[in-house]
Amino acid sequence: MDDPIKRVSLPNCCCLVAKTALLLLCLLSCSLQAATPWAIHDLAVLTDVQGIETIASVTDPLRATEFTPKPQGFSAGYNRNVYWLRFTLHPPPQDIYGQREALLVIYPPFLDDLQLYIPHPDHPDGFERRYSGDHLPFTAREYPYRSFIHHLVFEHDEPITAYLRLQTTSSAWVVIDVLSMADFTQRIAGETLLFGFFLACCWPGF
Repeated sequence: MDDPIKRVSLPNCCCLVAKTALLLLCLLSCSLQAATPWAIHDLAVLTDVQGIETIASVTDPLRATEFTPKPQGFSAGYNRNVYWLRFTLHPPPQDIYGQREALLVIYPPFLDDLQLYIPHPDHPDGFERRYSGDHLPFTAREYPYRSFIHHLVFEHDEPITAYLRLQTTSSAWVVIDVLSMADFTQRIAGETLLFGFFLACCWPGF
């Protein structure tokens, strides 16, 4: 009688291992997100159908009620609208150097055009504008990572209100995560380990 273990083909084994590795990667990502002590708050969205709004117009106090709260996150499907996301960021504790730093991570990686506006008194309209999105060259990103990352430095121990302008030809949904430098380093290490495991399992002769 044939040994049933011998009848398991190498492609099937690789497929099983690949699925397991991807599942572990997803669980790792979710666990790191759940462990993060900071997150965005008070997410709300304004739809700019004609694409004519500016940071000055959307931050007008008279327009505040035009933002729709999105406590469960934002998703709008496929359309040509421009969306302005407004959210609150709480500063992390000071590090050993007395700095309050964090990383703002934006998913998914196929969003076309992103403009992040962070309050800054020395910039026009009181906001510093940073660009990201998959239409921007990879070398122009703040961090060489598949998602879009922005380094934040909090000058004071007070929450700030930030804005994200989103325009994309892909599905208009976005996830915004906030990580400490240590959390991000841990995430990269975990992802690298799992991807290495995945590639090793798929290598011929493994």
